[in-house]
Amino acid sequence: SHFGSVMAVATIAGSETTAFTTAWLLHHLAQDPSAYARARNEVLAWFEAAGGEDAALAEFSTAKLPYLEGAVLETLRLHPVADGFLMTHVASEDFEAAGKRFKKDTLVVPLFKMAMRKDMLRSGWNDIDAFDPTRWFAADGSIDDEKAKRILSFGGGPRLCPGQRFAKKQLIVTMSLVL
Repeated sequence: SHFGSVMAVATIAGSETTAFTTAWLLHHLAQDPSAYARARNEVLAWFEAAGGEDAALAEFSTAKLPYLEGAVLETLRLHPVADGFLMTHVASEDFEAAGKRFKKDTLVVPLFKMAMRKDMLRSGWNDIDAFDPTRWFAADGSIDDEKAKRILSFGGGPRLCPGQRFAKKQLIVTMSLVL
């Protein structure tokens, strides 16, 4: 059935993409001991303030783990899971992009990593090849929502992945338990 097919795709896409991102995040934390220590200390402080791991998870809020959320955003920026290949589109009419003309029926494949890099370079972000979870912080140390909107790993606009919020929360909870 159509419903069964949709559920199968959602389950496979959700689990494999989350596993991929978790693996890259673990890699980055293993490569940067200070980032690992900061993320771990943030999680341990959160557990202690809540009265234990179970109590912390019962009242889960990403706002309580800004460094870990920044690490997730940074991993999604550096390693977009599908980088658009799951979101191809066939042009319904002739169009122009980046000064070039394209004909109707052209296969369009968005390259999110390239788009994010260009956006960051134009905006003057520093050291865009480095893993730096703090680049997502606002002045008060929380996650800057406007900066976070620049993450295109989940697509954007009407084609935004419906599982985006769930995936980010799942990544943060999983990593808080691993750390």
